[in-house]
Amino acid sequence: MRICDNCHAVFSDLELPVESTHAFQTPVCPRCLSRKSHLPFPDDICLLAVLNGVNASIAEDLLSQAEIPYKTRSDFASITGQFGASVRFFTTYDQLSAANECLHEVFDQLL
Repeated sequence: MRICDNCHAVFSDLELPVESTHAFQTPVCPRCLSRKSHLPFPDDICLLAVLNGVNASIAEDLLSQAEIPYKTRSDFASITGQFGASVRFFTTYDQLSAANECLHEVFDQLL
């Protein structure tokens, strides 16, 4: 597993797109295409999910009830003249599995 230094997505070493540069290969994040990543440490911040509106509120409730620590960051994007908010959820690498299980019970189709 690797963590992208740019978007904090966690991705598998086995399914990496790879860019060859001279004598070595550089893993590329499948989410943002950054070449900067590292092996995870337990306290590394990781992207858990990106959700909109009511789904973000439900995710906050689920994570709080499960006592899983998380942080959020809101994005506002202009789409066809309207503003829509998406919320990115982050947790630590050591909590990522539990957080994924918690959210997949409700959001299986979205994540």
